[in-house]
Amino acid sequence: ISVDKRPSITVDKIIEFLMQNEQINNRQAREITGLSATRVRGVFKDMCDKDIIVPHGSNRDRFYTLK
Repeated sequence: ISVDKRPSITVDKIIEFLMQNEQINNRQAREITGLSATRVRGVFKDMCDKDIIVPHGSNRDRFYTLK
């Protein structure tokens, strides 16, 4: 796997999870991607900026759904 493909694979895993479940949080994303909490937050931010997912709640209670 090239470094360039890793982010899209991570996004694909998160989208696949969300298609089977209504929502995802940071802990769940870490479990399915193997990334750190900080890296997952960055992926979530990018996905929100691209209008793929929508954040709900705040801080520790935050979760995301598909837009």
